Amino acid sequence: MVTLPKRRKESDNPYTLLIEDDKFYILFKDSRNILHKQSVSKEVFEIFNESELRENNSFSSNYRHISCDDITEELFYKKVMYDQVSLEEEFDTKELLNNLKIYINDLPDIQKRRVIKYYFDNKTYEEIAKEEQVNKSSVKRAIDNAIAENNGIIVGAAFDKDNYLKHIVVEKKKDLEALRKSKYLQSDLDNIFKYIKEQIKTRKVLFVGTPCQVAGIKAFIKNNDNLITIDLFCHGVPSPKLFDKYVKELEKKNNDKLVNYDFRDNSTGWDTYSNKATFKNKEVITDRKKNEYMKLFLSDIALRESCYNCNFKLGNKYSDITLGDFWGIKNHYPEMYNKEGVSAIIINTENEQN
Repeated sequence: MVTLPKRRKESDNPYTLLIEDDKFYILFKDSRNILHKQSVSKEVFEIFNESELRENNSFSSNYRHISCDDITEELFYKKVMYDQVSLEEEFDTKELLNNLKIYINDLPDIQKRRVIKYYFDNKTYEEIAKEEQVNKSSVKRAIDNAIAENNGIIVGAAFDKDNYLKHIVVEKKKDLEALRKSKYLQSDLDNIFKYIKEQIKTRKVLFVGTPCQVAGIKAFIKNNDNLITIDLFCHGVPSPKLFDKYVKELEKKNNDKLVNYDFRDNSTGWDTYSNKATFKNKEVITDRKKNEYMKLFLSDIALRESCYNCNFKLGNKYSDITLGDFWGIKNHYPEMYNKEGVSAIIINTENEQN
């Protein structure tokens, strides 16, 4: 960890600058006195660094400071990331504005556009998805990427090398692929809740799971703005032991090691999806209606006992966002039907509406 030399700071300067593992951070407390550790680019870091230097050297008697009482996360983003007029008023220097423009222009166009719409145009995820004609996966990836690139973490279900499903932590954008795709069995949460409780002290956490898993994390961690939750339209989940037995039967039948199982292979169409087993030496695609595991799952024969009396279905929502396939859209909005798939996005909390 590298800390900058101690400086005399004005009483209304709420920021602390930090360099850690060659990465740049700005620490500040919001209006609820919660400490945030915000990852920023070197250019933005230098803006704050030069500002402190000017304060320390009494650069200008007319220099305007931001009041600590006025600092909120929204204001922080607006002033640091996008609000060039405010920065001009704050710093009154073309050099700093040029550095900020370079930082903004380095963002991918799609991400920059969606972040601006969400944070500054006050549009919901659903409105953005409708405007840009994208589905659930695109919206979810945009959320994931935005958090991952702002020093946040994503927690979701992924298979390990032994085809065991468990919730893992993803910190890098390149590792998000493991969290995609449907998995029709119960995931192992292990001690992930304790880990999340520690992480939200300093950064954002996006948790994705079934409705009961989201209810669990919300009961364990109450009222923390650093925790964002997404649940899914849930059919219920079979035991992981059943899937393990199925995998062993597949490997025995094909005399090969299973390396990946896709419950929703859409190469045959969204409405007519298949199941694809990828082995070391071949791929096997089966019709879901003829697949032994899927027949048990879709007929509700193999679900966990608690799923038959679920307390978290229908209107009992604890998540910020709910995602799922919009089955039956042909009957309700035929003009919106797309053979590639149509998703439903439900915003459940006021935080995610703003």
